[in-house]
Amino acid sequence: MKSEEKILIELLRNGSIEAFDKLYNLYSAKLYNFIMKVSDFDIYVSEEIVQRVFIKIWETRTDIDPSKSFNSFIFTIAKNMLINDHNHKMVKYIYENHILEKNTNYCTATEEGIEYSFLIQYIETLIGKLPPACQDVYRLSRLESFSNKEIAKKLNKSESTVEKQLSKANKFISEKIKQHYDKIFIALFILFF
Repeated sequence: MKSEEKILIELLRNGSIEAFDKLYNLYSAKLYNFIMKVSDFDIYVSEEIVQRVFIKIWETRTDIDPSKSFNSFIFTIAKNMLINDHNHKMVKYIYENHILEKNTNYCTATEEGIEYSFLIQYIETLIGKLPPACQDVYRLSRLESFSNKEIAKKLNKSESTVEKQLSKANKFISEKIKQHYDKIFIALFILFF
């Protein structure tokens, strides 16, 4: 199977839809079952994550290393997506509860959406103030769910450089948020990013 898998990955890297279909057929059920278990048997989440994983596989096919375990690769992507989705849900939940506690005038979904959008815009502004190299690393890590190893490969940097730039970005953004928001927003930031 390993030699067949390597051949399929090489074909996939060259844009073969047939190879993609075969890999999907080989791994999607196994991935789906794994996600079902860790998502408390949420069918919607499981189907969505499987789709997103394979979309990401197709989009990053030229970066896939055929010498590495494809199984580990797709499960890592799925795990990162699950973690990010969970963090986003937690942020939304905490943020919505904070708005309701702080001011009952923020009852409508539209107003909550505006406040949430403002927070996201503020964080985007802070990301824009980072050095370009840190911006790239931060966006790939936090917004696109890439692992440090994937980022290093994509940006042609060492993993330690990626870790340092990510740490620098986190520190900068955390310090700026601490200057402008109360503790609940810092907690939101930590959960979200």
